[in-house]
Amino acid sequence: DAAVAAAVSEGRALYFPAGTYLGANLSTLTNYVHIFGDGPQRTILKANASNTPVIDISDANSRMIVIEDLTVEGDGPSSGSSGHGIYIHGNSAGTDNIFLRNVFAIECGGNGINIDSMFTVKLEGVFVSNCGEDAIDISGGNTVLFDTCYVDDVPNGKTGYRVRAGQLVMTNCNGIDSLGSTSNWAVFGQQGSDGDSTDTYVDALLIGCNIESFKDYGVKCKSGSRADFKGCFFTTSASGSNHVAISTNFTNNQVGTIDAQCRFNVQGSGTWADSEPIHSDNDVPLLAIGRISPANYYAEALASAVPIPCISVTTVATVPHVYIPKLKIDSISGLSSVANIVQAINVIVDHGAPTDGTTDATTAIQA
Repeated sequence: DAAVAAAVSEGRALYFPAGTYLGANLSTLTNYVHIFGDGPQRTILKANASNTPVIDISDANSRMIVIEDLTVEGDGPSSGSSGHGIYIHGNSAGTDNIFLRNVFAIECGGNGINIDSMFTVKLEGVFVSNCGEDAIDISGGNTVLFDTCYVDDVPNGKTGYRVRAGQLVMTNCNGIDSLGSTSNWAVFGQQGSDGDSTDTYVDALLIGCNIESFKDYGVKCKSGSRADFKGCFFTTSASGSNHVAISTNFTNNQVGTIDAQCRFNVQGSGTWADSEPIHSDNDVPLLAIGRISPANYYAEALASAVPIPCISVTTVATVPHVYIPKLKIDSISGLSSVANIVQAINVIVDHGAPTDGTTDATTAIQA
């Protein structure tokens, strides 16, 4: 306790050498905060009581908080919903940047990581397993970044990655292993009509993420939130028939995008709900960049499958000094509520040699 108090009052780094320690309760921080150990397998901070956070930072007015190279271990997943691994909260308007690097959060009664609204949040190499509530719960911020994070065991009815507001980027994130009959990989935004305290929104970009073994939703975007997907893999759990890889509830046609590198797989006896991995309340959920499989989404208000609008670019001809693209927008009927859709097909330009007195053979090029 004396070392913690000295580090806090003097703005020095707080170093925990390899070993096991009881948790640190930090409050009213006014300096740069840096807490680090010798690695998550070597430095372990444990909860000093049930239903108590391991690291509790409240009323921080620090420009930056950095926690890295250690494990926080709770008193067990049934020890109380307030027993978070790392809890950063309170009157923290002056806190600009929070960085968690190479941190393990395990056996917590609450969330593994719970961070109130901050300006910038970055989680890099964070591993969360066997906690009683959602593994990671971020209230939001101007920018939130998850890089190479992994969520392991998720209890029944809970979520791996819960982000409630702000701009979000996730790269190379993985998980989950479900412990019950219902679970979600990620849920974005808040919706009052869905039991949340208020309506808040997330604009998310997921790149190269492995979204697997969820029982209910892979990625659920609540009303007003949207997501773009690049090179992501979606895989059901090994059993059950209620899997939905992507679920949207859009207002004002806030459509996301999905590229042709994304893949949808089933394992074991698991199946997609209503035979489609992508669901929407009614509106178009995603615009496909390139041809994807599946070609349809399930419109719940219509109780039927509807084509996913697709933008594809193909080459129709290559002749000397000429490279002519063919731009085609498929499934225009799926975008019936969007005005000013333009089709540009077989656009021909004269690329003949200067002053040669001839033009390109349009008929031959189109053929």
